[in-house]
Amino acid sequence: MEFEVRHHQTDHLKVPAPYFCVSYTGMASAQTRVADTIELFYTAADRTSEGALAANAYKRAVEDLDHSVTRELVHLHPSPMTISSNRDDWTL
Repeated sequence: MEFEVRHHQTDHLKVPAPYFCVSYTGMASAQTRVADTIELFYTAADRTSEGALAANAYKRAVEDLDHSVTRELVHLHPSPMTISSNRDDWTL
C-alpha cells in the first residue's frame, strides 16, 4: 500500500519537473546578461582597475554556471525546450 502511495506521489512530481528545468535555464541566462552588464560598466572606464578584474572574474564564473546548468538539464531532459512569456504556452 505504501509503495502505491509513493508511486502516485512521484508521478505527480514528474508533471512540473520540466517547467523547473526551463526556469533554471532562464535564470542562468538572465544571470549571464547581468554579468555582461556589470563587466561592461566596470571595464568602460578602466580595464586594469580592480573592479574591472572582479567583474571579469564574476562574468567567467557566471558563464561556467550557465554552461553547467544547461549541460545538466539537457542531460535530464534531452528534448528541446522553448520558453514563452505565458507559462501555459511552455512546450517541451
